[in-house]
Amino acid sequence: MAGSLKGPLDKFWRAEAQLDELREEIERAFPDEKRWPVRSEIDGTGREYRFYIAEMPRVGAHWPLAVGEILFNFRASLDHLVYELHVRRFKGKVPRKVEGTSQFPIYTSIGEFNRCRYRIKCLSQRDRRALGYLQPYETGCDKWQPVRYALRRLNTLHNIDKHRQLHLVAAANYIQLMPEFKFGPLYGLHAKSHPGAVEPHSPVETWTWAVAPPPRKVALHPGVMLEVAIQDRGKLGEPVLLSLTQISIGVRQVLDRFANRFER
Repeated sequence: MAGSLKGPLDKFWRAEAQLDELREEIERAFPDEKRWPVRSEIDGTGREYRFYIAEMPRVGAHWPLAVGEILFNFRASLDHLVYELHVRRFKGKVPRKVEGTSQFPIYTSIGEFNRCRYRIKCLSQRDRRALGYLQPYETGCDKWQPVRYALRRLNTLHNIDKHRQLHLVAAANYIQLMPEFKFGPLYGLHAKSHPGAVEPHSPVETWTWAVAPPPRKVALHPGVMLEVAIQDRGKLGEPVLLSLTQISIGVRQVLDRFANRFER
């Protein structure tokens, strides 16, 4: 039988190897669950405590390039899959025109999918239906919903990397911390975090009190947790390792979904 998963899997495993290398580098610089120290300032009234990041590692200059290469190989594994489906359909003799337009479809609207249906129009009805069912515009609450989300994320990030530039930043305060203080509501504590990209000396949290507490009774700030996240046009997205892991799982599920097409 013509067609094989070898090419798609080769691309997938290359992306996985690159992701493992990047994960090791990021986790070495930004250890999981580590709390980074902060310095504090107390205003003259004693009612406001401001905390700033004191020390932190730098985001690796080559990490955005590594992420782009990982995204490329995950995307390529899907494109190779559709090409191999064409190889199977045409028994190894794919027409040049079909070969040049073959691509795994990822679209967020049915209109876009229909306009680009020519990329898969020569596949069997069974394969076209299966590919259509995986599209991000499908809203069915079923086991494929995480895969659709992963494909949407892959398409978005890959397009940013191709047409603009991926920005990775250190981000703080995914979890807001509350000071340990046991004097009850009389003091009117309000804790406000400052989430987002941070650099050395960036503000990360503010504690404001209605009534100034006894300084010695306020526990030290436990520090902040940092992640390496994706930032696009000033907006902060998910942690990069979380996004890439979700994409990896989704792509592998797609490859497994079509594996039986190549079984003898």
